[in-house]
Amino acid sequence: MSKVLVIGNGFDIALGLRSKYSDYINVMSGTTKNAFWPFRDLPKGKFSDCSLERHFYDYFHHNLTDNIDIGKEFYHVKWIDIEAELLNYVRTKIGKPIDADLAMADQHSFNNLKMMLQKYILNL
Repeated sequence: MSKVLVIGNGFDIALGLRSKYSDYINVMSGTTKNAFWPFRDLPKGKFSDCSLERHFYDYFHHNLTDNIDIGKEFYHVKWIDIEAELLNYVRTKIGKPIDADLAMADQHSFNNLKMMLQKYILNL
């Protein structure tokens, strides 16, 4: 399956689906918090400071709040609009030359984001 349709306007949430982007980021799988979010770790490599991966890593880490869950500390993102963050990232590149390798790295990151979101929704 390569496409997933999520009905908007809150129908999914009213039906009890945990289909908000914040649910996707915060869900625990097994014993790993934020299990489906692909941008938990600091990026490495040539574009570690200017890539889409870094943009989402920074967003994630700047929007964490501490919570207590079953006696253990974990981190939680209250809210995110992934489409708006993609636009914010693209806006940082306007008027700048784009390295072909960076474009390929960003494509990989975007595909990883889509794949993990699909995995999460299928897991629901």
